[in-house]
Amino acid sequence: MMAFLAVVGPIVRELNLQEWHAGLMVALAGVAWVLLSRFWGKKSDYYGRKTILIFSIFGFFLSYLFLAGYTNYAIINPPSVIISLIALVFARVMIGVFYSAIPPVSNALIADKVEPSKRTSYMASLGAANGIGMIIGPIIG
Repeated sequence: MMAFLAVVGPIVRELNLQEWHAGLMVALAGVAWVLLSRFWGKKSDYYGRKTILIFSIFGFFLSYLFLAGYTNYAIINPPSVIISLIALVFARVMIGVFYSAIPPVSNALIADKVEPSKRTSYMASLGAANGIGMIIGPIIG
């Protein structure tokens, strides 16, 4: 989710959007994440951890694919500002919707599968990997 922050400025300028549009895109993705994390946790209790993880990772992938594809298209064939804003906000919200499942369901999977004495270490490793990914991901593209 954080990789977008590295490119949102140039995208907004290239598509003639306003600065607050960038803030809206970032904020709404975060709101979706916050509001839906518990929802996904409950769904993983019902449908299973792996099913929800696979579904959410695939949805996250498709959302980013749409974001990248639309951005590329819009730079080549500029649509109206409102169309760009709606498409980019939609993509970012969907990214937030699907990403919101990954941390809680991953932690629940660890809690289900790892013996209690090792859980803390596994959860810390997952958190560290997530943090490292947020730092290194935008750097390597």
